[in-house]
Amino acid sequence: MKPNWHWIVLVAALACSCDFHVGPINEGKPASPATGAEGALTGEVWVYTSIYQSVIEQLDPLLEARHPGIKVKWYRAGSEKVATRLDTELRAGGTQADLVMTSDPFWYLKLKNEGRTTPYVSPDLLPIPRELMDLDGHYATCRVSTMVLAYHPDHIAEDQVPKSFRALTDEAHKGKVTLGDPLSSGTHFTTTAFLSDKYGWEFYETLRAQGAAASGGNSSVLRRVEGGEYPVGVVLLENVLAAQKKGSPVRYVVPTDGAITIPGNIAIMATTDNLAATRAVYDVIMSAEGQEAMVAGNMHSANPRIGAPKGAPSFDAVTAGGFGWSPAFISKIQKASPEIKTRFDAVMNR
Repeated sequence: MKPNWHWIVLVAALACSCDFHVGPINEGKPASPATGAEGALTGEVWVYTSIYQSVIEQLDPLLEARHPGIKVKWYRAGSEKVATRLDTELRAGGTQADLVMTSDPFWYLKLKNEGRTTPYVSPDLLPIPRELMDLDGHYATCRVSTMVLAYHPDHIAEDQVPKSFRALTDEAHKGKVTLGDPLSSGTHFTTTAFLSDKYGWEFYETLRAQGAAASGGNSSVLRRVEGGEYPVGVVLLENVLAAQKKGSPVRYVVPTDGAITIPGNIAIMATTDNLAATRAVYDVIMSAEGQEAMVAGNMHSANPRIGAPKGAPSFDAVTAGGFGWSPAFISKIQKASPEIKTRFDAVMNR
């Protein structure tokens, strides 16, 4: 991919001047100066997020040390629940959210197109691959999740473990496969979008005909695999790694037809009335220390300079080949989102 020199120049300029910004900032609504004694940032910043509580517990002391005058408050739920809450609040006239951080990359394009986000190019975005951010500055990836195949070695022989997503439809895996529901999980929506685009809806029709179970999110899928009821599951690598740290026997395979990497994005809401403090929180999350908190939560950092989680392949290994991201694909799936959810429900829950 050719470098986007316009973007690089903008980020380089930001590295030299923290006052530089791109595009309109809160048009029609003046931003609060949010400064206290000696120019220290103050005030409250609300973050609506789907990240794990363990990651929040690592970010909180980092934020407190960097900006003791800022009170960061969290609303944490699954990506779909965060989107539902925010959309409901916006329809009602406004939201307290200043930052949003979830794992549904298509939702961010919707927010941008509706004028709900305000652009910001943090200096810490410089090392992040261009395909992991909006080139207008409305959102960027703050962590990368990877959808893999998990299996229970006590309930399926190693030589029988499927090595690709496509192989899940083989007759040999009849009654053995479980996956999540895109109506409940943002990461499973992304997975459904990629797999239905690559293999068609026949892929899911075959899974259903062979008795695959599809419900809930990644935790539900992992529980079914750990219980042995369904020895093979489509689940996030981070869930498998966290379970292994607790002694779970579940193992994983990076599919040979390509890992599905899922950007967990961060964006500033256009309605924030504390822009300076919100930008400061954004910068901490995207800093090397903030990204290391993501890695400690078993996810890959969006910054390829940060090492991989323990027990996981490198950033390059999980992002090479397979299912790639492009602006055209994001736009296509964002428009087709209701249809994909309806079709999945009709196929898998009929």
